[in-house]
Amino acid sequence: MSAKNTEKNNDTDYDSDIPTNKETNLSKNKKTPAAKPKSGKQAKTPKYKLDDYKKYEQIIKENIDYSHYAQYDRNDISLIDGLVENMLDVILTEEPATVRIGKEFKNRDIVKNIYLKLDSSHIDHVVSQYKAQHHQITHKNSYLKTMLYTVYSEFDAYFTNQVRADGVIF
Repeated sequence: MSAKNTEKNNDTDYDSDIPTNKETNLSKNKKTPAAKPKSGKQAKTPKYKLDDYKKYEQIIKENIDYSHYAQYDRNDISLIDGLVENMLDVILTEEPATVRIGKEFKNRDIVKNIYLKLDSSHIDHVVSQYKAQHHQITHKNSYLKTMLYTVYSEFDAYFTNQVRADGVIF
């Protein structure tokens, strides 16, 4: 999706824009050499390419209208940065093929496509629900992954319920 395109299609599968390992001549058996730290231990190689990271970061930030948060909602920007990082981690990590969402393991590609469909209204809902929690969240990243995954399917139901609770009928 180009930056010039102002109409967003949330049903787009973004996988076609990112080269696969075969297209970039990478294989799981080939590892890029990493610089050795002074302690003598081998440093971990990155799980994904920087180009892919930047492409997906741009897609996500455009989808959620990140610039608006950065300009007007500075109190929540660190939480939103955490949401973006959490989404990028799931989207760019290839192994394992599943992601733990709540107590279940979901196919990573399904979770990835849902994350790429999220927009600013979904993020607003996640932030407000997160801030409304009155219990200590012990596994923050797991909790946020689950919130991001479920917000897409529960979003419409939440507002329908709110309208019914307020007694407004259309």
